[in-house]
Amino acid sequence: MGACRSYIFETLLATTEAFTNAVRHPHQPTRQSVDVKGSLASGFVTISIRDYGTWDRHSRRKEPGGLGLVLIDAVMDDVRVDRDPHGTTVTMSRRLPNA
Repeated sequence: MGACRSYIFETLLATTEAFTNAVRHPHQPTRQSVDVKGSLASGFVTISIRDYGTWDRHSRRKEPGGLGLVLIDAVMDDVRVDRDPHGTTVTMSRRLPNA
């Protein structure tokens, strides 16, 4: 597809960050799984990561970190976080080089 090493690294880094968040941070998960979907279409790579917990607005961070979404937003062209009563989905996309 013409992607250079840095493009691939940054896209994988964003995916890993979103996956790590889905594993570590869901509140009261109803399933111990994370769904990962990816696609290539219309010159974009799109990746969605879904967990099955609720969003806890009142939680206090107990471990260091907290920059995952900032990093994801910095390297991807578009990032959406959709929350519903059944889980959280992070969908991120990035234009392919030369597309």
